[in-house]
Amino acid sequence: MQKINNIIYDVVVVAGGKKASLQDLIGTDVRALAILNGRRLLDYIIEPLKKSKYIGKIVVVVDEDVVAKMPSIEGVEVCAGGNNMPESAKAGVEHLGSQGRVFFICDDIPFVTQEAIEDFLTQVEQLQGECFYPIIPKINCLEKYPNFKRTYFTLKDGCFTGGNMMVLDTKIISQGMIKANEIFARRKSPMKLASLIGWSFVVKFVLRLASSKDIVNRASDILSFECNKIISHYPEIGMDIDKKEDWLAAEAMLEKEDK
Repeated sequence: MQKINNIIYDVVVVAGGKKASLQDLIGTDVRALAILNGRRLLDYIIEPLKKSKYIGKIVVVVDEDVVAKMPSIEGVEVCAGGNNMPESAKAGVEHLGSQGRVFFICDDIPFVTQEAIEDFLTQVEQLQGECFYPIIPKINCLEKYPNFKRTYFTLKDGCFTGGNMMVLDTKIISQGMIKANEIFARRKSPMKLASLIGWSFVVKFVLRLASSKDIVNRASDILSFECNKIISHYPEIGMDIDKKEDWLAAEAMLEKEDK
């Protein structure tokens, strides 16, 4: 792994997720505070972050009514988020007062490791751009986590799933918020989303004629800033547990590792 020279990333942990569907299983609708194999889900995220020499300030962004419930963790701040994920991400950046590239990570990937985080950030530092998102080859996911169901997309250059982290440059946060909110508002309407993306590109994607580079270029055009992909071979960054079957599979796997 190539070392990042004198680069420190501030971190926004997006932890506003509430899962009423998991209430009976985990005893709370606040996912970050749920106990998974004897530990809070949030602890699985904070531990590898604090171990990394590439990480600076850390803020956990939660719903306003959850702030008072959050535990005190040394070196970790807490702030209230917005009405959706883009607004919460912006709230985290403003709370930290960060400049330059900021690392965003979700609270629902308990298998994430220091090595996976540092591999992603090291690759980011080798590229130009304002937005960086990881994709993981399907084969890596199936080899390490065969009992987890993921959504995959087949491209001209392979079959991938997305990771639950990204890097954004703070200079495009406000600009990106406008477009992100537009995309977020259209997410449940395939027709409206397709009209934004462009029908010709949608057809190309459906026919599996689009490459990962094509998607990066289209995303850059839509968002009006330079995006880039990171191919990660660490499937743990995409193993989110926001469904009952995922939670049970994660618990079983962690219990097995502890024996």
